Amino acid sequence: MYAALCCTHFGYCKDIFKDALARHTDKKVEILNPNQAMIDEACREIVPGGSPQISIDIVSRVTWEPAGIEAYDRLLSTVSPDVVDALKNYRLDGQLFSIELE
Repeated sequence: MYAALCCTHFGYCKDIFKDALARHTDKKVEILNPNQAMIDEACREIVPGGSPQISIDIVSRVTWEPAGIEAYDRLLSTVSPDVVDALKNYRLDGQLFSIELE
């Protein structure tokens, strides 16, 4: 069975999807994850033939609750510790973009 992760953030929990599908279908499950191909293509444009150094900063228009940050920490700490660190040190900017209400 093939399962496509059609949203970029699903890659962080691909093993959860794989295990759950295998358990419920009793079939071997292969995950199709477009994230790596997208990263490779983006990095090829940034640093042709090289390995880029990427920094992660999170800027949010809304305040992150500690419980939400802790939930992401538990989910992502082993697969993307840099993202967890960026989230724990996010910058709040209430004027990040404008919202027009009709």
